[in-house]
Amino acid sequence: MKRILVALATCAVVLGASAPVASAHDHHHHHHRAHRADLAVTMTFVGKGTPHGRVGQVSTYKVVVRNLGPGTAHEVRISFGMGDQFNPVSSSCGKGTAESAVVCTFPRLGRHDKVTVRFSAVVCCFPEGEVRDTVLSASVESLTLDPNPDNNFLQLPFHITGGHGFFPPG
Repeated sequence: MKRILVALATCAVVLGASAPVASAHDHHHHHHRAHRADLAVTMTFVGKGTPHGRVGQVSTYKVVVRNLGPGTAHEVRISFGMGDQFNPVSSSCGKGTAESAVVCTFPRLGRHDKVTVRFSAVVCCFPEGEVRDTVLSASVESLTLDPNPDNNFLQLPFHITGGHGFFPPG
């Protein structure tokens, strides 16, 4: 398994919750309903109980994106965001392309289609005995106009417990 580590992309996604821009390919000035696609994202913690982890542990999230229609969504991009206490480990994008450990892309997502991807991150770097609450997020955007951007971004809380020093427990 090829692992791509991207330290720079940690906080970028929280800012990327803006509405997607209409595709430059839409030369028609009248927007047909078919040129719109309502993408919806959900995210679940793969593990027991509420999202939590210790320093050094890898946590994984399953992200599902559905196209509620009415049209096809083009150039779909699914992003995983995390706070400073995480380092990305890997992305598992199914039939899509792993652009990085925190981004999966799909050329198109037809009406009523859904895709499931997984993102993993390791809890990093703060002392034993400390606890911290942070958030992880998932977002989706595409070149197709989305009439309902409110369901394109989701955050989940995450509870961290400190580890031995700054290294994973042996």
